[in-house]
Amino acid sequence: SIHRSRRHCRRAMKEYLSPTYDPVGAGGPSGMEMSGGPVPSSMSGVGMPDHRRGPQRKTCAAHVVFKLLALLLYILSGFFFSSEYVLTFVAVVLLSALDLWTVKNVTGRLLVGLRWWNEIDSAGVSQWKFESFEEQRYIHPTDSNVFWLTLFIAPALWLLLAIGCVLTLKVQWLLLTLVALGMNGINVLGYIKCKKDARARLRAMGGTVASEYGGRLLARGMQMWASGSGARSAG
Repeated sequence: SIHRSRRHCRRAMKEYLSPTYDPVGAGGPSGMEMSGGPVPSSMSGVGMPDHRRGPQRKTCAAHVVFKLLALLLYILSGFFFSSEYVLTFVAVVLLSALDLWTVKNVTGRLLVGLRWWNEIDSAGVSQWKFESFEEQRYIHPTDSNVFWLTLFIAPALWLLLAIGCVLTLKVQWLLLTLVALGMNGINVLGYIKCKKDARARLRAMGGTVASEYGGRLLARGMQMWASGSGARSAG
């Protein structure tokens, strides 16, 4: 069962590390789509395909920096400056909030061509909204790896720290780790849903194109058969 669980984890990581979009040069319709409504004009032109570019190092750094600072601050303060709890709490929560906003609105869009948000409709029901850039046919492997690995590793580390707080009965620090874990977990959940939505719509788009192409071939075949039958009858 352990071996089976490891294989399942490897398959899941491979799925999320692989680009959502087709490789360079793949056919199919292009255009930017968003589930739940039209794409804002300010977002058009972002994520245009450019297979010659290298990894986006500055964006990758922005994706990592707030997570890293929050973890380092917590570890250093928790083990060496435990009397500065309030200051550490405020700083870690602030860094986690900055990370939440940056990953949700900036780095996900630039590194993997995905974005999510949540809205409350007129009936008071929470609605998940997803955005994907269908024109972005190429995602650099480094960008994808940095985005998804960091996205999953950060909450895993906060979970381990929370377990450590439970085992050592540090209730105050447990509260802080749970807040940070929640902020990181929101992005994990949002991007998992966004990834699945993008794949589903890409498959649906491919099925529509295949159906149209197959229908045209069938119609052409029927036309040729009818014309051949008419010619034989006339002869």
